[in-house]
Amino acid sequence: RLSNGGQTAPSRTDSRGSIHGVSFLLQIGLTRETVTLDPADQSLSAVRELVCSIVDQK
Repeated sequence: RLSNGGQTAPSRTDSRGSIHGVSFLLQIGLTRETVTLDPADQSLSAVRELVCSIVDQK
């Protein structure tokens, strides 16, 4: 079960079928936001960089 209570992962496509990347929920304390990772940046270092930049903004 996902943190948002759902049982399936967010879809990687929109209604027209184009791929936009990987979306996931990031929760820091009581704040939860949706983050989308560019398909070209799907590496562990890219995820780490994105999450660190969001944490630094908070």
